Amino acid sequence: MKTYWVIGIMMAAGMNANGKSRDCDVTLRVVNNVGMSAGTLVNAAKLKASEMFREAGVKVRETGSSCGVQLLIEIENGNDYGGHQSALAYAMPYKTAGTNIHVFLDRVGQLGNRPSFVIGLLAHVMVHEITHVLQLIDRPSAGGVMKASWTREDYQRMDLDRIPFATEDVELIRKGLASRNTPTKAE
Repeated sequence: MKTYWVIGIMMAAGMNANGKSRDCDVTLRVVNNVGMSAGTLVNAAKLKASEMFREAGVKVRETGSSCGVQLLIEIENGNDYGGHQSALAYAMPYKTAGTNIHVFLDRVGQLGNRPSFVIGLLAHVMVHEITHVLQLIDRPSAGGVMKASWTREDYQRMDLDRIPFATEDVELIRKGLASRNTPTKAE
């Protein structure tokens, strides 16, 4: 039990398992393949997503620094995606190079066109998919931002504020980040 307290205190203090201060947990690079007109919405959504992660104790930086887990998100249209027709995005949690996350801005925009709504929804979609990658698993939660399907009330909350992480999702993020930072033994 003491180990969990020590790890928790170190994480709260911004330190990794070696006792060194963390500059960040995630470096995020977002590529907008939709066009300049979406740039303002995408930038505002990135800021909101970073705030959501900060509330969960995860430090996110944008391209320019290279620390922590390196993630690439592509903002695109979903026309060529052969998967589920209502999917707003998808993540590849186990991919170590290239694009980890694809977000379909056209599908996000189909749910509402007010800028504040699109920004809120886009931020939540980004957070949901980034969390899959950080947790190193593809599993939905019973509640919070990692729910498999959002309700009308969830969409309204995204517009006004944000849907928080469930406690177990924050724990899984921390486990996923810790497993990436644990050196493997040479055999």
